[in-house]
Amino acid sequence: MEIKEFISSLEKKHFSLVVQNEKLVLKGDKNKLTKEMIDSIKGDYQIIDYIKKNKEAIISYILNAEMSLPETKSKNIDSIYRLSGLQHGILFHALYDKTAGAFIEQLSCDLVGADVDVYKRSWDNILRNHTILRSSFNYDEFSIPVQCVYREVQLPIEELDYSNLTGDDQVAAIQAYEQKDRSRGFDFKVPPLMRITLIRLSDNRYRMLLTYHAILLDGWSMQVLMEEFLRSYDLLSTGESIPSVAEDRYEDFIRYLESPDKAHSEEYWRNYLKGVSESTLLPFTSSSADRNKGVGEYDNVKLRLGVDETSQIERFAQDNRITVNTIMQGAWSFLLHGYTNQRDIVYGIIVSGRPDDLPNVEQRVGMYINTLVLHSEMREEQTISAWLQNIQAEQVASRQHQNTPLQEALRYTGVQGDLFDSLMIVENYPVSKAIGLKKWRLQVENLHINEQINYPLSIMIGIAGEITVNFNFNADIIQKQYVENISLHFKHVLLQIAQQGNLLVGDLQLLPSEEVQQIERFNLTERDYPKDKTLVDLFEKQVIQTPLTVAAVYEGTRLTYEELNNRSNQLAHFLISKGVQAETLVPLCIERSLEMIIAIWGILKAGAAYVPVDPEYPQERINFIIEDTRAKYIISSTVFLSKLAHFKNISEIIDIESNWPLINEQKTDNPFRIAQPSNLAYVIYTSGSTGKPKGAMNEHRGIVNRLRWAQEKYNLTNSDAVLQKTTFCFDVSVWELLWPTLIGAKLVFAKPNGHRDNEYLKSVIQTEGITMLHFVPSMLETFLADLQPLECAGLRKVLCSGEVLKPSQAMLFRKKLPLAELHNLYGPTEAAIDVTYWALPKDESEVRIIPIGKPVANTTIHILNENKHLVPIGVIGEIFIAGVQVGRGYLNQVELTNQNFIQNPLVVGSQSKIYKTGDQGRWLADGNIEYLGRKDDQVKIRGYRIELGEIEFALEKSGLVLSQIVIARDDFAGNKQLACYVVPAEGFTKDKAVAFLKTRLPEYMIPAFWVELDSLPITANGKVDRNALIAIRQISKPAYIAPRNELEIKLATAWRELLKVDKIGVNENFFDLGGHSLLAMRMLSWIRRELKLEIEIKELFENATIETLATQLADKSSDESLASIKAVYPRPEKTPLSFSQERLWFIDRLGGSLQYHLPVVLRLEGELNVEALEFALKTVVGRHEILRTVIRDTEGQGIQYVNSGEFWSLRKVDKFESIIDDVSIQSYIQDCTSSAFDLSKDYMLRADLIRIKDDE
Repeated sequence: MEIKEFISSLEKKHFSLVVQNEKLVLKGDKNKLTKEMIDSIKGDYQIIDYIKKNKEAIISYILNAEMSLPETKSKNIDSIYRLSGLQHGILFHALYDKTAGAFIEQLSCDLVGADVDVYKRSWDNILRNHTILRSSFNYDEFSIPVQCVYREVQLPIEELDYSNLTGDDQVAAIQAYEQKDRSRGFDFKVPPLMRITLIRLSDNRYRMLLTYHAILLDGWSMQVLMEEFLRSYDLLSTGESIPSVAEDRYEDFIRYLESPDKAHSEEYWRNYLKGVSESTLLPFTSSSADRNKGVGEYDNVKLRLGVDETSQIERFAQDNRITVNTIMQGAWSFLLHGYTNQRDIVYGIIVSGRPDDLPNVEQRVGMYINTLVLHSEMREEQTISAWLQNIQAEQVASRQHQNTPLQEALRYTGVQGDLFDSLMIVENYPVSKAIGLKKWRLQVENLHINEQINYPLSIMIGIAGEITVNFNFNADIIQKQYVENISLHFKHVLLQIAQQGNLLVGDLQLLPSEEVQQIERFNLTERDYPKDKTLVDLFEKQVIQTPLTVAAVYEGTRLTYEELNNRSNQLAHFLISKGVQAETLVPLCIERSLEMIIAIWGILKAGAAYVPVDPEYPQERINFIIEDTRAKYIISSTVFLSKLAHFKNISEIIDIESNWPLINEQKTDNPFRIAQPSNLAYVIYTSGSTGKPKGAMNEHRGIVNRLRWAQEKYNLTNSDAVLQKTTFCFDVSVWELLWPTLIGAKLVFAKPNGHRDNEYLKSVIQTEGITMLHFVPSMLETFLADLQPLECAGLRKVLCSGEVLKPSQAMLFRKKLPLAELHNLYGPTEAAIDVTYWALPKDESEVRIIPIGKPVANTTIHILNENKHLVPIGVIGEIFIAGVQVGRGYLNQVELTNQNFIQNPLVVGSQSKIYKTGDQGRWLADGNIEYLGRKDDQVKIRGYRIELGEIEFALEKSGLVLSQIVIARDDFAGNKQLACYVVPAEGFTKDKAVAFLKTRLPEYMIPAFWVELDSLPITANGKVDRNALIAIRQISKPAYIAPRNELEIKLATAWRELLKVDKIGVNENFFDLGGHSLLAMRMLSWIRRELKLEIEIKELFENATIETLATQLADKSSDESLASIKAVYPRPEKTPLSFSQERLWFIDRLGGSLQYHLPVVLRLEGELNVEALEFALKTVVGRHEILRTVIRDTEGQGIQYVNSGEFWSLRKVDKFESIIDDVSIQSYIQDCTSSAFDLSKDYMLRADLIRIKDDE
C-alpha cells in the first residue's frame, strides 16, 4: 500500500498521523470516536506494523506535505534567511501584543503637482531595487523566524479624494484616516509590509501617507528611499529611463553579521559592563511587566534650545574635542545617576549599525540600526570635560562591536528582566535634508514622521541649527508632569555643562530653582502650638475641666479623670521622695492595665521619663534595657518581679500592686512643675544593627506638637473612646495612652494578648463604644476579614501605621467599614510618633498608590540623595525629618546619634538637627510622599521596627551557622515575613536555631522561613547578592509535581530541551527557569508545529507554567493522542549548516528546492562495464561525506548527519524498448531530474542508467 493511500484510509476512520519532535504520533478525533474505538486501534497489528516498517518514509511524506506551498508562491520566493537581532526583538514585541502600535510608523507629506502614474512607477522601481521591501517575515513555519524575499511584489497604493472638504474638516478627516490606517497593522507573512495612501486635497495637491512596519527600515533608510523616489520621479516625469543598478540585498548584511569575531565582542562587552549589577529603571514609571513592550498610548514633550544656547553647547564641544552627541549622552547619564542614585547606570542608544566595509553601505535600505548599551560610572571628582571625554572614548570603542545583538549584551550583565527603560536617539540625517538637497520636480511640503519606540521613554535629539529634544513617552506608564520635569532637568544640566565646563561632575545641580521652590511649598507647615507647655500641663488642665468624666477603663473597672490624676500624683510624690527628678529614667515593666496609665502619668509628673519594658521580652533583652538606662528605680507588678530581682545596681523595684498601700499615703495634690518642654518624656528601645537595641529619646515639646496637631486634624471629643491595644514598647502607644486623656475622651485598655483575638476586639469595640483605634495594616486585614456587616459600625476613625498599607487593604476597609475614615500615618520612633498623614478618599475610585501623605504641623520632610542634595519630584531618595518633633538621639550612643541626627545640610550655618531615617520615598506631584522601603537592613514587620543585623548577630553567636543573611520578603498573601538563609555548620537544625534565637530576641524577630545553602550568592562587587536570595524559590516553591497527563509530559519534554533543565514540575515558571522572549518564540513554533494548535505568544507569558499552559492548550484541542513511535537515526553528531546550506534548507522546507537541482545528462556509446561504473560512482559517494549528508531539524536548527555510503546504488533501466524517439527519452529524463530530493534522508547524488541499445 502506498503511503498516500495508507494515510487516506486513516483519515476515513477519523485518525491522523503527525510528526512531533521527529516522532510519529497517531491521533484519533475524540469528537467522532469513543475511547473504546480509539483503544481498538492499539490492537490493530496491521496498522501499527505498517507504521513501524515505513516510519522514515511516512515522516518524510508528512513533512513535505506540511511545508508544501502553492507552486506560484514557491516560485516567487527568491531567498530566505534569518533576522537580525533587532528585527528579532521587534518581531517578538509586535507578536506579543498585536494591538500595540509601537512598531507601525508613518511618513506623511504634501505633494504639489504630482503625476499619479509617474508617482506609482517611481515606487515600483524602488521595490525592484531593495529586497527588504519585498520581504515577508515567517515566524512559525520553522523553529526560528526567517525573512523571505519575493521576486515580485505589488505595493498597495490607495487613492482617496478629500478635495470636497475644506479647512478643519479636511484636517480632521486626514488625521482620522491616519489613525485608522495605523491601527490596521500588517500581516508579517504577506509582503510588502508597507502601503501608501494618496489623498487628493485639491486639483494640484496630494497628501501622501506612507505606512510601514519598523522591522523593515531605519531612519537612515527612509531618507535614502525618499531621495531615490524623488530622483526616479524626476527622470520618469521627463521621459527618461531609470538607470539599472545592482540590487540592494539586505541578505548581505545578515551574512555580514555572522563574520565578526564573536568571542572578541563578548570579551569587550563583558569588560565594558563590569560593575553593572542592577537595572537602571526610571523611578517615575509604574512597574509593569509590559514596561518595554510598547503597550499603551504615547505622548511627547518637546524641548527647543535657542540659537544662543545651541551655540554655547557647540562651542563647548569644539573646545573640548567632543561631539554634541556626547554632551547629550552625558547630560542624560547625569540625570539617570540622579534619578536612580546608582553609581553605575545604563541606557539604550541607537547606532547606525552600518559597517564601513560593506560595499555601498550608506545607500542601502533596511533595518541596520542597533540598540547598544551605554554604561556610565558616576565620577564626582572628575571635571565635566574629562568625564564626557571618557564617555566618548568608550563609545568609539563600542562602535567596533556595534552589531552585537542587544539580548546578548544584556546577558553578560547577569541582570534579570529589563536592564533599562530609556533610549536616546540622535538624528544625524533627517529626511528633510534629503528633500532639501535640490529643487525637485515634485514639490514636498509639510513633512511629518510618526515614530513610536517600545520603551517607556525615548529621547530623540535633532541637531540642525537649533537643538531640539523630543521626549516621547508611554502615557500609560509615566505621567506627563514627570516628563515635563525631565525636560526642565535636561535643559538645566545641559546649560550648566555649556556655561560652567570647569565644574566637577559632583558640582552639577540637577534641580532648577522652580522645582526647589515647589518642594519648599510642600513643607509650609508652620503652626502655633503651646511651646511652653509639657504633657503634664495639658493633662492637669483637662482634669480641671472634666474631673468626673471616665478617663480610663480596663475589664469593667473605671477611673475618672480626678481619680486618675490623684493616683498619679501619689505615685509622683512617692518617686520624688526617692530622688526621682527631671531626666531620670524609670523603666516600667507591666502589662496593659489601669496601673499602666497611672504609672506613666506618675513618672511624667515626677519630671522623669518612662522607659517601657515588655514583660514578654527574653530575659537577655530585659537585662540590656535595664542596664543601659542605669536606672535606680523600676516600676513593675508582682507577677513580673522574678524577671527583675537580680539587678545589683537597682535601688528599688516598686511593685505598684503590693506597694500601693504605701504609695496611697502620699498627697493627691499636683506636684510642683518639674519637667520643662525640653526634658525627656520617654525612651523607647528599638532594634539595633549592632546586635543590641537602641533607646530613642523623645522630649515633651515634640509630643505636645504631635498631639496638638492630631487634635486639630482628627477632632477627638469627650464622646469618643480610644482602644489601647498596642504594646507600649511601640511608639503608637504614646498617642493611644496620652491623647485621649488630654482632651477628655475615654481610654479603654484591651486585656493582655486581647489584640490577637478578633472576636474579643469586636466585643470590646461594641461594648465600650470605641470610636477610634489603631491597626498595623496586616492586622487590620485580618480583623476586616472576620468582620460581618453592621459589626463595629460605631467606629469613626481607624489609624494605620507601622508598615506599608496596601491598596487591597484600603479597598477592603472601604467595603467593610463604609462609614469610617481610614488614615495612613508614618513616622519613626526617633521623631515623636508620626510625621506625615494621609486619608483614604471617600469616593469610590480605585486607589493604586497609598502614600504616607504630607508633613504634620511644624515638621518638614526632605528627600535627599547620597550627597544630601534634594532629589526631583518623583525620584527616590532618603527621607530626612526636620522640625520640633525630631528627638534628642540615642541613649548612651553618641556616635550613632551623630550619624543619624545631623546638622541640616539645606540651611548654611544651621544648628538645627535633621533626622536621617534610612527610609526611602519620593515626592508625588500633589505634595504627598510615597514610601518605598528601607535603604539599609532595617524592616518593619507587623509594626515592629527590626534591624536585620541584630538577628544575624544573634544567630552568629549560636555556633550553628557558618554564615547567615536575613531578609524581609513577601509571603503568599503579600505580607512581609522574615526569611533566614544560612550556610549550616555541623549540627545545625532549624529547630535548634529558632530555640536559640528565642532566648535572645522577641518573638516578632524570629524568622518564619529558613533556607539552607551551600554558599551565599555573591555579586560582581563581592557583596552578598540579596536579589538572588529573593529569587531562590526554595522558600515558597511548592512541592515538585510531575507531569500527570500526555499533554503535560509533552510540554515538559519540550521545556527540558529548550531550557536545558533536567527536572521540571508542572507548577514551575518558564521564565524563572531561564526562559526569555527568544525561547518563548521557539516554544510557540513547537506548539504550532508539534501539537498543531494555534496560540498567541502573549498566552505563553500569561500561562508560564506547564499546568496553566496545558489547561490553555486543552481548551483548543479536540484530539486524543496515542502512543508515539520513535524514529532512530544513526550518527548523532551535530554539524551546523553553512550559510548557503541553511538558505537552501529554508527554501526547500518552505516550498521545495527543485530549482536548485543540477542535472548532468551524458550519452554513452560503446561497450559499458556497468558494474565498474556503479563501483566508481559509489566510491566517489563513499569518499565525499557531503554526497551522503542529510539535514534534519534539531532544536530549531538544521543539523547535518552523515549516512553510510554502502546503500548507495545506481538505478538501472535495461532494454528500454518502449522509448523509440528522442522526445520520449527527453520526457523520461525530465521526470528523473525533477523528482524531489528528501533532504532529510536521500543521498544528495543519484544516478540513472538507461540502456537504449546494447551499445548505447
